[in-house]
Amino acid sequence: MRRYILIIIIFSLSIISTNVGIAQEQTKETTKTEQVAPKETPQPEKAATTETKPVVSQKKDVPLGEISSIDLNKENAEKYRLAIGLKDTIVLTLANNLDIKIEKYNEKISDAEINVQKGFTYDALFQATIMKADEENKTPSAIYEIPGFGISGSNVSKINTTSLDSSIIQRIPTGAVITLNYYDERIKSNSSQIDPELVPYYDMGTTLSINQPLLKNFGPFVTNAQINIAKNNSKISKEVFRERVINQIADITSLYWELYFARENLKLKEVSLEQAKSLLRVNRAKVKQGVLPPTYEIQAEADVAAREMGLIEARASIKDAEDKIKKSTNLSQNKGVWDFELYPIDLPITAPITIDLEGCISAVLEKNPTLIQVQTNFLNKKIQEHVAKNQRLPQLDLFGSVGVMGLSESNSEAFDDMYRNDYDNWAVGLTFSYPIQNRAARYRYKQALLDREKSETIIENIKSELILQTRIYSRQIESNLKQIYAGEKDVISQERKLDAEQKRYDVGLSTSQDVLNYQRDLETARIGKVRAIVDYNISQIKLEALKGTLLEKNGITLE
Repeated sequence: MRRYILIIIIFSLSIISTNVGIAQEQTKETTKTEQVAPKETPQPEKAATTETKPVVSQKKDVPLGEISSIDLNKENAEKYRLAIGLKDTIVLTLANNLDIKIEKYNEKISDAEINVQKGFTYDALFQATIMKADEENKTPSAIYEIPGFGISGSNVSKINTTSLDSSIIQRIPTGAVITLNYYDERIKSNSSQIDPELVPYYDMGTTLSINQPLLKNFGPFVTNAQINIAKNNSKISKEVFRERVINQIADITSLYWELYFARENLKLKEVSLEQAKSLLRVNRAKVKQGVLPPTYEIQAEADVAAREMGLIEARASIKDAEDKIKKSTNLSQNKGVWDFELYPIDLPITAPITIDLEGCISAVLEKNPTLIQVQTNFLNKKIQEHVAKNQRLPQLDLFGSVGVMGLSESNSEAFDDMYRNDYDNWAVGLTFSYPIQNRAARYRYKQALLDREKSETIIENIKSELILQTRIYSRQIESNLKQIYAGEKDVISQERKLDAEQKRYDVGLSTSQDVLNYQRDLETARIGKVRAIVDYNISQIKLEALKGTLLEKNGITLE
């Protein structure tokens, strides 16, 4: 047993002395100037742990507001990068985003529909007919019967008519239709029933009539139904537009922080790659000196290759995030901008915030645009239900008319007769109609009733879903904040573990694979911390968007 212990001690001391010798040789090399180590015996170096710095960009930053000061071409893309702030990115998105512009058109279209329905309901209708007609009819000239032969005798009646008939028709809120009619006719006929002294004769008159529904289609509510529905649809369209703007702000903000994460991820992967390369150089030197077996060099090479692949993916993620921002802000309308690098200059917040869950739920139920849309649509369903209920009633209309007319051998005399009211007329009465089974109206009302009940159920379902999402987003904010604190501790712990493992490796008490694993653990911890910070900011944006308060939070007012 003592022999085994003695062998282990001797082996450990030999490894330590070898490492010390290598370190001394490396120290001597650093004091020499203008001298290169022989290729056959490269000098090892201590593997980097946590101090390696990522590559710093040499491009000059151009603020987004000064983008017009440079030509957007590939040559300048190698010299400059676009420095973007979060506020500027949001403003540019709202000004240029094509989805927002499209939705704005829909809002204007809905506003115009209000006047369309007002026109259909209340615009006075003027109609006129000018006519000239010639009629020839073969008519009985005498009324007598010959037994077995019926009516005998005939004559040709000729009538030449020139007429003007015009009306103005106006609907009023009670549902009544008022009509003012004026007609003027010149008639020439050879009829024996007309006084020859009046050939041709002139007939004119003016009539004012009204038709007022008393049951079906009665009242301002039914008359204005389509106007009120159009107003509600306009409100819905405005909420859709507001929701679109809120979603675009939330999306571009999330994209901004995702770009920040992608760039930080690249930096951390560059640090990790440099650590692996440093260890590879150490292992390669030790392998060549025979201190370590070749597998140590192979392990380090494989890990470097794997981290280089991760670096390629990280760079691609940055390009993806940049392109999404360029598309959302419509910077892509200038093709040259695709080649430019975007650099986010704002940092995410890490300060803790207090979440008032009940207050958040109240705000969501009051201002969420989706909920407002379905609640407004519910008002439309109630209007349609009321109208459908009215349509089940019988059609009972009160009508009345009063008019004056004139008849004479000249147009002016006929007008004088009408003006003096020599021949007045009036009428008043009721009209009634009702389908015997009335199935169409009855089942139309049933459909409207079910549609309204369905709308109520949709509202309750959306409220429940919004409350759930509010709780989830609030919980995410709290969890992300805790993850930030835990991530900070994890990074410190992983740095200490890697440093300790590196020291063990330097004296031969650990393997290069263990060091590589600890390097990866540190990389994962650092990336996890940045991910938690970004998620913390994105979760807050999601909650504000759900509450419908994201515009106010960013100081944005919609026109």
